[in-house]
Order: sequence, then structure tokens, then C-alpha cells
Amino acid sequence: MAVLVALLTIQVATLIILQFPRVQTFAAQTVTGAISEKANGDINVGKVYIVFFNRILVKDVSIVSNQRSPLLDSLKSNFGYSDTLLRCDKLSVSFDMQDLLGGELKIKKVSVSGCSQATSKCTPRPRAPG
Repeated sequence: MAVLVALLTIQVATLIILQFPRVQTFAAQTVTGAISEKANGDINVGKVYIVFFNRILVKDVSIVSNQRSPLLDSLKSNFGYSDTLLRCDKLSVSFDMQDLLGGELKIKKVSVSGCSQATSKCTPRPRAPG
């Protein structure tokens, strides 16, 4: 019984601590830094809000590519392409807290608003008659 009370106390204390903006910002910077290293890009977030026990709301999200190649540089200079792959005003992610505490992240729902993404259109070259 004492172990159950201790585990419950740790969970409640963690959730209370996560309600402080400085802790949320530190957690977000830590997570986005780790993801940025593996994604070959920069992930930036403005504000992070942890809502109840199962949702994170992130404002001012951007994902910027760090890839370099002659083709990408040409597209950027000639056609106004940008390194920004995704930018959104608000990103909301719902997840299961029990799975997260068990070491797994299972995302239930993702909502975005005010989003723009870099897209490209491939147009085939016209064939020569004959």
C-alpha cells in the first residue's frame, strides 16, 4: 500500500510541477532539441501548455530544414523557396498519460491551426514531337 501511495504522490507532484511555465518551457526545449538532432533540422516552439493530464498545446511551432544541396539552394534562390518546412500557430496533441509514464508515447489526436507547409509541385517536361 505504501508503494502505491508513493507512486501516486510522485505522479501528482510531477503534474503540479509541470504546470509552471518555466518548467514547461524547459521540458519543451529539451524535447525539441533532442528531436532536432535526429531530424536534421530545427524545431522551434513559442509557448507550451500542458492541459489536464493528457494534452499538450504548443503555440508558434516551426520546423526548419538544415539540409543543403545545390538543387535546394537553386530552388530557394530562383523560386523563393524557404527552409521552413512547417509553421503553425497552434498544435494540440492528445495522448495517454499511463502509457507515457510506462515509457511509451501513444498519440490519440493531433490538431493544428494556422498552419502552412512547404510544398513542391513536380511538372513533367513536355516531350519533343516525334
